[in-house]
Amino acid sequence: MIFRLTALMILIAQCGWSQISYMDPAIVSWGDSVQVVRGYQDLNDTSLGIAGYGVVADALGEADGNVVSLGDGGAATYFFASGIPDGIGPELAIFENAMDMGDGQFFAELAFVEVSINGIDYYRFPSQSLTQTNGQVNGFGGLMAYDIQGLAGIYPTQIGALFDLDEIAEINPSDTIYFVRCVDVIGILDPSLGSYDTEGNLINDPYPTPYASSGFDLDAVAHVKDYNAPTSIETIAHFNHSAMLINAGRGLADYVDQGCWVLDTKGMRTQITSLTEVCKGYQWIMEYNRISDQWKVVKVILGV
Repeated sequence: MIFRLTALMILIAQCGWSQISYMDPAIVSWGDSVQVVRGYQDLNDTSLGIAGYGVVADALGEADGNVVSLGDGGAATYFFASGIPDGIGPELAIFENAMDMGDGQFFAELAFVEVSINGIDYYRFPSQSLTQTNGQVNGFGGLMAYDIQGLAGIYPTQIGALFDLDEIAEINPSDTIYFVRCVDVIGILDPSLGSYDTEGNLINDPYPTPYASSGFDLDAVAHVKDYNAPTSIETIAHFNHSAMLINAGRGLADYVDQGCWVLDTKGMRTQITSLTEVCKGYQWIMEYNRISDQWKVVKVILGV
C-alpha cells in the first residue's frame, strides 16, 4: 500500500533542478550569432526611447556577466549552426543576471523562450507565473523563484535556466532546432499591455524600469547535451521509517560525501555539494511503500 505525504525540507531556492553553471561540461556550444530587437525602456512612456545598455556582442560567447538589455517586449534570436537535436534531459540554457535579495527572493526580469527549426515558425516553452497579481511588483521589487516555471531570468550571473525540448508538443524527437529566441516579459498588470503565461495568468515582474538597462538582461544562450539525467532516484531519495534526510542512522554529511542529488520526476538533478546549501526553498513529495519499508521522493517542488 502506498501513502503520500509532504515533507518540508530545507534546500536553497537557487539550487533548483532547472539550473546549470556556465562551467558545466554538459554545455557543448554557445550561440553562433544573435540578432537583437530592443523594446522601449517604458512601454507607457515611449518618449524615453528604447533600452540601450550593453552591445549585441555582450550576448555572444560564454556567459561572462556582460549583458545586453532587451527593454519592454524586446527580443534576441540566436542561430546555432550545428543545430540542437533533442537529447537526454534539457538541451538549452539561458543566462541572465538576477540578483539574490535573500529569503528565496530575487530581483528578476523574465523572458519567454522560443525555438524554431526554420527561423520562421517559433514554438514557446510552457510557462507558469504564480506571483500575486493584486499589486504591481515595483521597479525595484523581487520575485520568489519558486513562483516561476518555464521562464528565463530567475538565476544569478553565470547560472543558466535549463529548458527541455520535450516540453514543447510541436517539436518531435527527431527534429533539430537551429534558432532560439528570448522575448522579454512585459510585467505590467495592465491586461492590455502585460504578458501572460501558458495558463492565462498575467505575469507580474518589476515594472516600470525606465532606464537604459530596462527589461531582460541577456548574457548568453548555450546548447546543453546529455545532461546525465539519472534513470532512477539515487541514494538521497531513499529513506527508512522516516521522511528525514537520515538512513540507518547516517546524517546528511555522509550523503554529501557520497554524492547527493535533488531530483524531480523527469530526472532533472542538482547535486548538493555542502551542508551550507541546506536551507529553505524546496518541498518534497514522498511516497512510502509499506512492503519495502522505504520512502521515495516522487516529486520536488520549488517552494517554502
